[in-house]
Formats: sequence, C-alpha cells, structure tokens
Amino acid sequence: MVSTSIKIKSDRLISITAVLVLLSLIYFFSDKSGKVFNFSCIHKRIFGFECPLCGGTRAIYEIMHFNLTAAWKLNPAIYSLVLFFLFEVVDTCLNYTYDKYRKLIVWFVITSFVIVYFQRMFLAFTI
Repeated sequence: MVSTSIKIKSDRLISITAVLVLLSLIYFFSDKSGKVFNFSCIHKRIFGFECPLCGGTRAIYEIMHFNLTAAWKLNPAIYSLVLFFLFEVVDTCLNYTYDKYRKLIVWFVITSFVIVYFQRMFLAFTI
C-alpha cells in the first residue's frame, strides 16, 4: 500500500513539474501581448465564438505578470484552474491530503468552464 502511495505522489510531482516548465516557457517566450503560439481556435473558426479555453494562455500570462483584471477579462474560468493547481501543489509538496474536497474542486473547475462557455455562446448569438 505504501509503494502505490509513493508512486501516486511521484506521478503528481512529475505532473506539477511539467506544468511549471510549461508556465515558465509561456512566461519567457511570449511577447508583450501574451501571444505564445500563433494559431487560431478551431472551435472559433467553425462556430464563430470562442471556446471555454480561448484566452487561457493569455490569462495565465497576465496572472504571472499580476494583471489580474486583464486575466479575468480574457478567461474568468482560469482562476478555478489556478486554484486547483495550487491545491495539488500543496497536497504533493506538504503531504496534506484534501481528498474529501478534491471532487468538489474538480466539479467547480468544470462548472466554471461550462458557465464561461454558455456565457460566450449567449453573447455570440444575442449580439
């Protein structure tokens, strides 16, 4: 039982390290506008409005530069994802388990992205 617990913790540590590397790449290789990759959203090209993840990379860029209102305008649901990531870091590094809250936080993240999606869909079709 102990070996599976250590394996899960090491897998989480690898995942957190990968996310931190990705965030540092976004921070160092993006230009002033927050553009990292020069591609457009396939969802936006097909349906004409932004998907729930549109603006996420730019929002993370703005959060890392402490422009919290600009991040909120780009994608408000990204804050729930940041909250989830912080809980995972605390759980992995400090061995604090929040298992009884994990499902609640995951559902909060999913719900926030669904709300953003419906808000964007509503705005696209009412204007």
